[in-house]
Amino acid sequence: MSTTERIQKRNAAWFPRYKPAHEVYCEQIRSLLTPESVSVHLGAGRDSLGVVAELRDGGGRIVSVDLDGHGLAQNSNPWCVQASGVSLPLRSQSVDLVVTDNVFEHLDEPLEMLAECRRVLKDGGAIVFLCPNGYGYIALISRLTPHWVHAMFKRRALGVADEDTFPTYYRLNSKRAITRLAGQTGFEVNTLQSFVGWPTYWEFSEGLHRVFVLVHALLEKLPLWSHVSLVGVLRTKARRAPDRGEQ
Repeated sequence: MSTTERIQKRNAAWFPRYKPAHEVYCEQIRSLLTPESVSVHLGAGRDSLGVVAELRDGGGRIVSVDLDGHGLAQNSNPWCVQASGVSLPLRSQSVDLVVTDNVFEHLDEPLEMLAECRRVLKDGGAIVFLCPNGYGYIALISRLTPHWVHAMFKRRALGVADEDTFPTYYRLNSKRAITRLAGQTGFEVNTLQSFVGWPTYWEFSEGLHRVFVLVHALLEKLPLWSHVSLVGVLRTKARRAPDRGEQ
């Protein structure tokens, strides 16, 4: 049996009922799609989770948006736009769904990004997101170490190029922060789930994987605020009709 097979068997044995957070994220996306949907994959990069395929299967049109042209050049979606999430080149109220994975932690000014998403979303639209939990141990380690350490770890352990490792701020990565900032920008939290599951960060080493299987099994028994990942849906609130004096 190979190392990979042993790791997969160990994951299955310790977490038999676990559904990976990215699968739940994709299920949430599929549940909101219609054949007429116009969707934006914000921070799409090279689309490492295969979100474009999920959106194509659901119908409609998907626009992949990222500020980093290097990653976007490797995206299979023919509709790609290099742009910032705080200045989307889209008409107001022209989008049904915004999806974003592993982006919230990189936002220096999350309020501006949420406000821009609200501008382009139609009433009744939604943001579906997957992100690290800011109080999870991986995020806490990240906060306590400089950026060059993150880049070195990802390069050596996970084979991630330095240009694909971005600064992290964790300003939109907790239930409290998400609820507060969503409310300030015309959204409400529709669903918010937390996950621990497989210790995927440590699968490059079977020894470390053994240790962190135990750590993750313990985290499963601890309060939800200590979990590793968050998946949620933010729904738009109805826009306030202008008063007669404002018309």
